[in-house]
Amino acid sequence: MSSDGSAMLGFCFVVGGSSLFRWSQASGMIGVAVPVGLAQGRWVGVTSDGAVAIGYAVPARGDMTQAGQVFRWTPTTGAVGLGTLPGATSSDPYGASSVGDLLASLGADLRGFTLFTVTVSPIDARLIMGLGKNVAGDVRGWFARLP
Repeated sequence: MSSDGSAMLGFCFVVGGSSLFRWSQASGMIGVAVPVGLAQGRWVGVTSDGAVAIGYAVPARGDMTQAGQVFRWTPTTGAVGLGTLPGATSSDPYGASSVGDLLASLGADLRGFTLFTVTVSPIDARLIMGLGKNVAGDVRGWFARLP
């Protein structure tokens, strides 16, 4: 959700996968297509006014011709894939390494834990949460309240 509550992002399950949507009071709920060549997506973030959103989309199962990639969405452009760096197998929208560095600088003990997703609460920007992996390879949720 945008910080001013004017736009909400989500997904719903449909036959064969899921479908993204955006809601605003002005437009109501509208379906959002992922970039051409990709099959399913998820939202990662939205600007405070809801005008620009970032997501991640993946190819259909078994499609080895496309790479999962970050996309940028606006009402004008729709979802535009940002591609990958040369030689990369995908692009990832998270930036969790810098968050891990920040948390460690604030005294968090992250030894043996790797952060791989980060979400900022739309209600309180000091609250961040996400997923990470422990040394055993188990995926665990995490959260932190920044000072």
